[in-house]
Amino acid sequence: YELEIERLQSSVDRLRARLGAAEDNDVDSIASDTKMKNIIS
Repeated sequence: YELEIERLQSSVDRLRARLGAAEDNDVDSIASDTKMKNIIS
């Protein structure tokens, strides 16, 4: 169970990093990050 939480946490961190790094394509990155979050949760 804790391993699963750690995996989710690192996935969230990666999504946040991608959002921060891709501010130029705000709309595209938000759309794909939302899709990823829906898959994760």
